[in-house]
Amino acid sequence: MKKSIISGLALAIVTAMAASGCGANNNTANNAPATAAPATVAPASEAPATTAAAPDTATADTATTEAPATDTATAAAPVASADQDQQNWFGAYDTPVTVNLAVASNAAMTFPDGWSYGNNIWTTSWKSDLNVDANVVWEAVQANGDYDTKLNLAIASNDLPDIIFFNTQAQFQQCVQAGLVQDITDIYNTYAYPRLKSNMEADGECMSWGNVGGKLLGIPQGSVNLPTARMIFIRDDWFKATGLPAPKTIEDVVAIAKAMRAQDPTVRFDFQLGTQIGAQDGMSGIVGLANCYGGYPGIWVPDGNGGLEYGSIQPAVKTALQVYADSYADGGIDPGFPSYDGGKLAEQLTGGNVGVAISEVWLPSWPLNSLYDTDQVDWDTYPLLASGTLTSPLKIQCDAPSGRVFAVKTGYDHPEVLFKLLNYAVEKIDDPATATPESLLAFHAGPPPENWGYGGMTPLGLWGDPMTNFNTQKRIMQAFSSGDTSVLNSNPQDLEQYNIVARFLDEQKTGQPTGDADIGNDWGTYKYWYGDNSGYGVLNAYVANDQFMIDGLNGYMTPTMLKQWSSLLDLENQYFMQIISGQRPISDFDAFVSAWKAGGGDTITQEVNAYIQSRK
Repeated sequence: MKKSIISGLALAIVTAMAASGCGANNNTANNAPATAAPATVAPASEAPATTAAAPDTATADTATTEAPATDTATAAAPVASADQDQQNWFGAYDTPVTVNLAVASNAAMTFPDGWSYGNNIWTTSWKSDLNVDANVVWEAVQANGDYDTKLNLAIASNDLPDIIFFNTQAQFQQCVQAGLVQDITDIYNTYAYPRLKSNMEADGECMSWGNVGGKLLGIPQGSVNLPTARMIFIRDDWFKATGLPAPKTIEDVVAIAKAMRAQDPTVRFDFQLGTQIGAQDGMSGIVGLANCYGGYPGIWVPDGNGGLEYGSIQPAVKTALQVYADSYADGGIDPGFPSYDGGKLAEQLTGGNVGVAISEVWLPSWPLNSLYDTDQVDWDTYPLLASGTLTSPLKIQCDAPSGRVFAVKTGYDHPEVLFKLLNYAVEKIDDPATATPESLLAFHAGPPPENWGYGGMTPLGLWGDPMTNFNTQKRIMQAFSSGDTSVLNSNPQDLEQYNIVARFLDEQKTGQPTGDADIGNDWGTYKYWYGDNSGYGVLNAYVANDQFMIDGLNGYMTPTMLKQWSSLLDLENQYFMQIISGQRPISDFDAFVSAWKAGGGDTITQEVNAYIQSRK
């Protein structure tokens, strides 16, 4: 988790909404709090948390064709109104409607006296404003697997809540095949508020998680993780001392790293690596480098024949391993890297040991902000740069999505309740046309001084636009270019973040922080937003250039993956670590591929492609 930079209104929106993208941020401790800029979340292992964890949500599963959506929609329609759309989205029922929910809880969540997941500002407001009685039939901790276990028992006994949160695609698909969830295609079209629809459809991918055979059987909780795409950070003072030009290829970046090390070879290294080499590590690892050569470790990518193949076993990953192995052999990677966690990697950056980092967008917010705070050390941000040998278009991968979905139990008479409750959350804390500072305080932050984090107490979930930060960066730059800050009215966080950037620019003129401002944090915010070479400027360029490579499996785990995937990941990490450190020759990458296939990889690949075909 990154050191917190944003505050107030932006933090409220960001933590609840943008961090989970098109999905909900509900009741688990898995989601790191948003910090320097809304939608970015650093892995918990890589930075100490300085804000309360944003809770995760419990969601539901998909639908079956046994309950026609049109009949259900008619039977369950709320009372008539002069504005039928407004009534469908936000109108109260004439008579009480009960909905049974199961909560994937956050073990760290604390409640005011007398409150619980079933009794809080959300559930009492649903009752008073919508005439919906929310009944939490059970709850279980999500982070430790208890929720999955309890849901599996509920599936086996056909004792499901009315709205179901599926933490895994495997559970969801099991219920789809058994006809335990209903088709909500027409319900979605009729009852989902346009802002909610826009949020869920914004990244163009995650709505597919709940579509089976052309029917909408579930809606997503989560996004395709666009902010996890890697970029390059280069320490500016060391770079200038080399006299080298700005990099145009990844080979140039490697040369710059080596030249910076040569200035002080006793303490400097070319790159940093830690305990995780593959896609699990957003702070270092091989992902960004491999992308520059056309490799995509840790995700499932098109095989050119209409199917999917596992990215880590492709030849381009071997090329990236060779680059790191050469650097290690030349003294460019710390020999102790196999034991380095996020804290140690941060020390390398702030302690003057590494001048190049291939990381996710949040790096300036932690730990680089502390180095600016103490020594005014600036870092330049670059997009990933294609190798001079790459013959195909450069694509930038994102971390594999969760594939979590909400669905409605077959036979439940009021499937539209799912959308009315989600609409309610969007109205109160996300839609700039309806959300107010008062509603944000009441439904998300909670009153000071406790600031309980009321947004995490909802037993259902919160929905935000996964492109919030992307759009904020565009509007901030538009305001600076035009001098017209009225363009910052689309989202409450826009003006706040603009003001921090403006303050930092003023601080550059005086050399002093303004008032009680933390100049390191101000710098981190500036690096998120200002210019094409800011973090979100780079991410927006990836969007504009259609450069994202999205994992094709959408979080689904095949039967063999459930049994053997952890072992295969360990095998991968071990081989990669040993190849980089010289314990194995680069030719042993081929041995890794053979071992991966024989250890279940071939079977998994067959199962993956059978699953993909079954969803068409």
